[in-house]
Amino acid sequence: MNDGSGLVRIGLVLCSDRKGGLENAFVDMAYALTALGYKVVVFTPGNAPFRLMMPDSVEFHDYNPKGYWDIFSGYKTRRYIKNNNLELMVTINSRATYTIAKSVAGLNLPVLGISYSYKHKRMQAADRLVVVTEHMKAHYLQHGWSADNVDVLPCVLRDFPVEKIPSKPVESVVKLGFVGRLSPEKGLEELVEAMSLLIGKGRTLSLTIAGSGDDEHKIHALLEQKKLQQSVVFSGWITDIRKWLKTIDLLVVPSKEETFGIVVLESMAHGCPVVSTCAPGPASQIEHGVTGWLAETGNAESLAKVIDVALSQADSWEHIIDRARASASKYSIEAQLPKLKNIIQQVLKK
Repeated sequence: MNDGSGLVRIGLVLCSDRKGGLENAFVDMAYALTALGYKVVVFTPGNAPFRLMMPDSVEFHDYNPKGYWDIFSGYKTRRYIKNNNLELMVTINSRATYTIAKSVAGLNLPVLGISYSYKHKRMQAADRLVVVTEHMKAHYLQHGWSADNVDVLPCVLRDFPVEKIPSKPVESVVKLGFVGRLSPEKGLEELVEAMSLLIGKGRTLSLTIAGSGDDEHKIHALLEQKKLQQSVVFSGWITDIRKWLKTIDLLVVPSKEETFGIVVLESMAHGCPVVSTCAPGPASQIEHGVTGWLAETGNAESLAKVIDVALSQADSWEHIIDRARASASKYSIEAQLPKLKNIIQQVLKK
């Protein structure tokens, strides 16, 4: 069934009212689905800030189940889905996938689960699975999924920049940048430790932190302990990544865990060099020494060493930036749309 216009109606679901890379990827998926000609109904909490970033053509349904076992929410959702002729539910991560799958049980309505996480148990509720890297696919295959039912579709760049950021000389104070939620898995403490090590060896550095989170007070305390308060600026969440990247010399992604890391891709596309840990997501995008640099995860000394190597190779940054942009172009939304269309068609056929 459809809405009478001939458009297939798809529900797109995320149980989050936060800001971050996951939410940005969700918005990008909404744009991708509408670009393919589907009518999209977005299921999120009503106060989700990223609703303002959505395509004008989407409809909204308030969806915020209380945990995995909200029976009342499940009943209301089931009734809404039946009354609004949805033909496919695309669910992001385990909570949305599990709760929606329960709500549509017996309706012969397929659930396409998209995972940006290694939490696999409740993703089993989906009829088909999409993950963002080959590393993640291997993880799900090890936990019982059939290779025929798991597709790899990386995060996409909705607006690939026409031109790279104009190159500029690296000044005496090297400006490092960090973007992300301030939480333990993002590795910001290791970045502060690495920065302290480099300054102790004679490097002159500053750091701009874009983001917020529960660990902000811990970071302030660590900066005070290391006597780095004057060298670090907290800029909060940013809305214009290109404008922000123009203010730094080198992006550092110190994550202990990172399933993809869209900021790596954005920086490569815009022409800002990147040092990252070799967490699975960034490691799927960066070729060490060719399109960026990779350090060990959770190791401040390794991170400091790799940042130092990158800075010592500043004369070669233009070549690295050009190769990184060429690599990032493979992730443009235009390049990935045919694969997404094929996945959805396969699910709808079943």
